[in-house]
Amino acid sequence: MAGSNIGLILPAEYSLLEKLVILNVTDNDFVETLPKQALSLSNTPLSLRSLASRSATTLDLAVPSQSSGVNGTLPSAWNELTSLTYANVSDNRNLCGAIPASIAGFMLLVLGTFSNPNIVGTLPTEWSALTKLTELNVANLPKVEGTLPVQYSTLTNLVSLSANNDKQVKGTMPEEYSELTALTNLQLQNNPTLVGPLPQEWSELTDLKHLNTGGDEEVGGPLPTEWSALVSLTYLNVSDNGLTDVLPTKFAAFTDLVVLDISLNPGLIGPLPVQWSKMNQLTNLEASGNSGLDGTFPAEYSEMVKMVILRADENTGLSGSFPPSWSTMTDLTMLSLSVNTGISGSYPPDWSTMEALETLLIIDNNGVLGALPPVWGSMTSLTRLDVSGGSGLTGTVPQEWSSMKDIRILDLGAAVQVTGTIPPSWSEMYLIEELYMDYMPKMTGTLPNEWGNMNNLKHLDLFGATKVTGTLPTGWSELTALTFLSLGKCTSATGPLPAEWSTMVGLRDLTLDGVQLSGTGLLSTIPKAWSTFSNLASLDLSNNPDLCGTIPTSLTRIVISTGSSLGQPCPEPPSPPSPPSPFPPSPRPPPSPPPSSPPPPKGNVCNMCTKATAPGACADASNVIVNFAFNRNDPSEAPFQATSPGACADASNMIVNFAFNRNDPSEAPFQVGIVPFFAICNMCTKATSPGACADASNMIVNFAFNRNDPSEAPSR
Repeated sequence: MAGSNIGLILPAEYSLLEKLVILNVTDNDFVETLPKQALSLSNTPLSLRSLASRSATTLDLAVPSQSSGVNGTLPSAWNELTSLTYANVSDNRNLCGAIPASIAGFMLLVLGTFSNPNIVGTLPTEWSALTKLTELNVANLPKVEGTLPVQYSTLTNLVSLSANNDKQVKGTMPEEYSELTALTNLQLQNNPTLVGPLPQEWSELTDLKHLNTGGDEEVGGPLPTEWSALVSLTYLNVSDNGLTDVLPTKFAAFTDLVVLDISLNPGLIGPLPVQWSKMNQLTNLEASGNSGLDGTFPAEYSEMVKMVILRADENTGLSGSFPPSWSTMTDLTMLSLSVNTGISGSYPPDWSTMEALETLLIIDNNGVLGALPPVWGSMTSLTRLDVSGGSGLTGTVPQEWSSMKDIRILDLGAAVQVTGTIPPSWSEMYLIEELYMDYMPKMTGTLPNEWGNMNNLKHLDLFGATKVTGTLPTGWSELTALTFLSLGKCTSATGPLPAEWSTMVGLRDLTLDGVQLSGTGLLSTIPKAWSTFSNLASLDLSNNPDLCGTIPTSLTRIVISTGSSLGQPCPEPPSPPSPPSPFPPSPRPPPSPPPSSPPPPKGNVCNMCTKATAPGACADASNVIVNFAFNRNDPSEAPFQATSPGACADASNMIVNFAFNRNDPSEAPFQVGIVPFFAICNMCTKATSPGACADASNMIVNFAFNRNDPSEAPSR
């Protein structure tokens, strides 16, 4: 259709020609905008050389996000488009070359948008002739260099000037822009190579509503007090600007201000001005990362009743406490006050009135003391609550928080002083996805089987809850969304590994380090059903000495078994005890004095056997108490556990201290009865005093031996 002189429009229906490769519409006198739909012809290399007519008033080549747009360079011949009032060539990723200075010929141009990542060159000073321009957008030109042209101060009809994200533009912010008195929108943010102070002369831009210099890291100096004249401001962002000095109290005049961002300026000093409480239209206040500020959080900010988002993290120079009066901010949805290490006091129960609050972050405020307020359970809109790192917190885990039905993320980690039981009632938090209660060693109770109702739970961390008891709950098999589970160092929990957990097929990380994985002395193995853990990347079962047996083949690569017997056969269980004899025991003969004999030589050895299966028969080796040596005439040696026959062990090997009166047959270490072939020895331990045998509960055992068998005699 080249040279057809079609004086109409390019039909939008052409976008349906999906197989079109070449479309030539040069030298046609289109009278309307080149339709955006034509740019969806992804196979067609549209050229910019002659896509617009001389009589066109609008040139709109902006592309939708799914298209790469037109290609080529901005033609210098476009200076003949003298009727053009609107030009937009933004977001054409294949557009390249320099910005042509000849566009200054667009004498009637009202809006120009030239944002493209591959445009090079400088911002042309010749554009200062576009005196009818009301909007100029030269943002997102990361390859454009040079400076912000001072000459643009002649564009006195400009209402909006955007030159943000131009990473290579250098120089200062021109104070001459104070002549652009029609400006309502000035965006110069994220230009990290701009330098110099914020121009106080801009105080003459009294119609300005939106001013953004955030992220201009090399801009410095104080916030100009003169800017208090900008009373029309609704948005002010001076974050990460290298600001110094104090915050101007006169900014209280910004009574229409809705958003204020002063964050990431550690060079600021002094307090947060109490006078700013007059900014009662404020909905967003960002004041994080200003470590040079001092003073307190002003209680007077309670007058900012329209506040929706308040962030004031990492202001380590602030002191005092969190103001209970902020409970008037009932429209708050986000409150973040983390890492304010100088703050003391307690968390205000009064904040329970913030029923619209969705996110509350008060992390690592280890100077805050007192209990977690149970009344915060009325914050039923909360989706995230993080009070982790509160090492000064005390009191109990609030059962009342179970009413937070919308909570998704709850973090109490490292609240090392918090006590109370782990709440089964939290099973009512049906939507919760992440629960952190790690490093809470004073928390008690059992692992709640009820938590199996938390069907959306993905991350559960109870690492280091050393006083939490109970077996590993089989009911947790319902937690099929879990990807992370840690019960490491929960050293009071017991029981076997539940085969039922094989339903947790999404698990990627399972830590059971140091859990007593056995049941009342029974050994435990890895259930064969756990072979279903196909997504598991780490299985930590270390420091569980009662774990033994075969490791399923699918888990051998990822299991950590240090300090266990995994991979080794489990020992046979002990034999059941023999049934009791049906015959009553013989009456015990009266004691007789021991026969006189010379004292045994030093180093006598006594082989004691216990739990004899029958009188006169020594029990098997597993029932021997110990071989121990002592000299009956030397009280300092009797009776210790011997490291070898005839050698007294050191005190650390002592079985027990027990006392007896050698002259009192009832307390002698053994009694020889009148029965000719065996004798009974009653040993007593833990004597309450020398010469006094302890009661029967302290008796080691009744045991039998054959006096005629030297291997069984009590001494030799």
